[in-house]
This record gives sequence, structure tokens and C-alpha cells, in this order.
Amino acid sequence: MNKKLRILLLTGLAALFCSSCSKMEEILPESYKRNDLPFSVEKVPVEGGTITLQKVVGESVVNIDPASATQTFSVGDTLILTATAKNGYTFINWKRDGVEKSLQPEYKFCLEGKDVDENGRVKYHYEARFGLDYALQVIPPIDKVIPHELIVAMGSYLHFGDNPRKIDSSFIVDHVRLARFIQHDPTTTYFKQDSTYTNDQHLTFKLSGQHRCMAESALFVHHWGEIYEGSGIFFYEDSKANDSIFIMGDGDWFTVYYHHLAKKRMEPDEQYAHMISDFQVERKESFILSGRLTSQGIAECRIGTCVESYSEASPRIGLYNGLPGIHDIIIYDFPNEILRYATTD
Repeated sequence: MNKKLRILLLTGLAALFCSSCSKMEEILPESYKRNDLPFSVEKVPVEGGTITLQKVVGESVVNIDPASATQTFSVGDTLILTATAKNGYTFINWKRDGVEKSLQPEYKFCLEGKDVDENGRVKYHYEARFGLDYALQVIPPIDKVIPHELIVAMGSYLHFGDNPRKIDSSFIVDHVRLARFIQHDPTTTYFKQDSTYTNDQHLTFKLSGQHRCMAESALFVHHWGEIYEGSGIFFYEDSKANDSIFIMGDGDWFTVYYHHLAKKRMEPDEQYAHMISDFQVERKESFILSGRLTSQGIAECRIGTCVESYSEASPRIGLYNGLPGIHDIIIYDFPNEILRYATTD
């Protein structure tokens, strides 16, 4: 092969190699950004768990701070990276400069010449990558959250299991029925609506951010209709929760349980709210909703609440459209009705 041909061949191979490098950089950009940086180890996400770094020295193993920027190594050193997931997470993999290296919590490797620079610095960036492990998600049993009296009142309508369906959506129903009212203090005169269907009432239930057996927020709205017939002023009660919302169940059957804060409001405005002391009071309740998920919504639904406390020491208990007493239990059901999926939020 003559000299000119050799030069052309080498030039072509170099171009091909650079082109390949360019393609590899597109595929693994993290590698090309990080492999000239000093040795570093991090958790992804940072709250996923803990990591340890050890160096084998002869017959002994030395613990090293993974965050230390002054650590130096030698060719032939054996390093051991170990990831331990915290509760709710699972270990997924170890990556070096964005490239998967191990599917085990422990990643053990020996440093080669190409791994260490002349100053004893390892040039790679390691990541312990964690993910949420829903199978490990643990929620408290219902009797640790909900009072015994409400559990008994809901009885056979509770559905147990650790594999509930995804139910984080909005549901509405147009007819509300009081199935049962359990009065703790018989001297109060809380108004109980008739146990027949009422066309001027409806419920909205919205669950958001479900992660297997837990959700991030819940909203339960009871629309009672007009305060006075023909007044055009409508009466609502909003009940909200943003923490400790638990879901149990198996197959299509499920039960949601948590505590929420309930407060009344008016629409279109609150010009008469100052006349009704109930609107200034916030009520804490235990809440249970159970049923069977279908393609249309929640069938065979039951809702139970139990009053835990009030924001005021002596709220107006009882009277027409007043407040239930502390420890009073209210159960709603919807015979032949379904909490259907809402078309809008």
C-alpha cells in the first residue's frame, strides 16, 4: 500500500471514529460530561436511601466518606459501593457516568490504569439510583386511624387488602340518602334529613395523587341546596385532607379512610354568613368511603363520618341545618345509585 493510500485510509478511519464518538455522546451525554471530573458518588433521588464506600486494603476493609473530595486511590485498589434503600424505596441500579453497571445493592470493582489519573484521582461519577417501591408501602391498619364506633357502624362495608385499584379521580352523585345516624348525646337536636332521596342535594368526592395505598389529598363536598327556597343562595360543606389518606382493598373493592376538616360555605356569596354561626366553625372528622370501582364510577358505595372535635369550645350543636355533636356518626348510602366519574374537576 503506497503512502498516499495509507494516509487516506487513516484519515477515513479517524473521521469514522469521530463520527462514532459524536453518536455515542448523543446516546450517553452524561458520560461525556462527567468522566473528566473528580471521583464522586451521589443518591438519586437524594432521599432514596444511604450509600457507603469502602476500600479493600490487604485483608482489611476501610470505610471512606463518599462525599470526600480529597480522597486519592491507586491502580489495583478494590472499591465497594453499597446502597441501602429507606422505607418506601427500593434499590434499582448503580450507574457510572450514566451507564448501568450493577443491578445489585453492592457494586464491587478494581481500579485499572485508565480509571485513575496521575494525581490518584478517579475520574468517574457514580450514582445509586432508587425508585419508589409500592410493594413495601406500609399503611396503618384502619383501627389505628378510625375510631372503633365508626368501624363497627360501617361493618361489612369495609373491604380489606393491600392491592387497591387506582381510584384517584373525581366522582359525583345527585341523590344523597341518610342511611343511619348514631347520636352520642341524645339531648342534642341535630336536624337529620329524611331518609328518602332528596333531589336538591349531591356529593362530590375527589382523590388526588394516589401511590398504591396512599393518596396526597382528598376533597369531599356536600351540596345541600338552597338555604331558603327561592333565595338563590346555596349551602355547601367542604371537607379537605392533605395528609395520611389511606386506601386498602383488593380487586375492584376498596376502602378509603382518613381524617379531614369540614367547614360550611355559601354561594354565590357569603353576605348572610355572619348570621349563621355554623359557618365560622371548623370540624374535624374521621371519614370512610368504601365501594366497588366500575367503568362508570363507584358502585355500592357507603360513606361514614364521625365527629372528633370542633375549632371552637362551644359551637352551636343541633337545630335545623346545625352541627352534629362530638362522636355523632353519620352514614350515607346510595341504593341503585353510582358515584359516577365527573366530566370536569
